Amino acid sequence: RKRLHKRLLLKNFNLLCSMKRTGIKDLARLLSLNPSTISRALSDHPDISPETKLRVKKAATEFNYLPNLHARYFRQKNSGLIALILPELNMFFIPELIEGINSVIINSGYSMIIFFSDNSIDREKEIVNHCLSWVVEGVLISVSEHTFDSEHLHILKNAD
Repeated sequence: RKRLHKRLLLKNFNLLCSMKRTGIKDLARLLSLNPSTISRALSDHPDISPETKLRVKKAATEFNYLPNLHARYFRQKNSGLIALILPELNMFFIPELIEGINSVIINSGYSMIIFFSDNSIDREKEIVNHCLSWVVEGVLISVSEHTFDSEHLHILKNAD
């Protein structure tokens, strides 16, 4: 048991020294398990023993494992992200607006990312395209004062 503990400590040290994000493959290597076992243990799959689940979750916590949101989206087709695009921050009501929207979004099981267009239509268009590439599930937008048509927003309506 002590020998196993030393081996785990050495592996742990190597993982920490790599200065990279801990992934499922790292946990699998560390625990000598298959990556699919790690994934199923983290999602409480009934085919995984309680002991293995505990071991995996303990290692995940110890090494600050965070799920890869891109991989999760690929699997579930659900990013859980709502984008909020605002023209600027220095309007007096913006902090309260953000707070209110955020509470609704969180209570609905989503997370919010906030972008500022700096009242630039070009920046607004860039952000809209960025949101599409990040595959956000919804976009809330307060258009810039220089936005006179909504042509660049039609792409959001047609996004799958």
